[in-house]
Amino acid sequence: MSDVTMARGYVAEIGNSTQAKVAIATTLKWLSRLYPHKDNPKNQWTERRVRSFWNEEAALVQFREMVELHRAADAAREERAKQKARKQHAAYRAETARLAEMALVPPAARDGDVAP
Repeated sequence: MSDVTMARGYVAEIGNSTQAKVAIATTLKWLSRLYPHKDNPKNQWTERRVRSFWNEEAALVQFREMVELHRAADAAREERAKQKARKQHAAYRAETARLAEMALVPPAARDGDVAP
């Protein structure tokens, strides 16, 4: 597997989409936030550079870029896992609240009897 193909895989993983524009924009957002490189503008991430990985047009991938892509992919994976866990926990809490409310129903109502 070539470095460019590997970099494309990271872009796809970070972007979490099969649509090129969405994947590239999301990846650029992650990389710019994690690695702004304000002290060295030559190392800043650009849409063109990320797109060159997506389209497999890049002639080479620098080691620094590969490391940053790998770390950004890890961070994106962790963020998606946290969001999934939050959704599961919210569903658990809603189900627990529903069951607790059912437990508070008076016994007469459970039997189908009319309450006095």
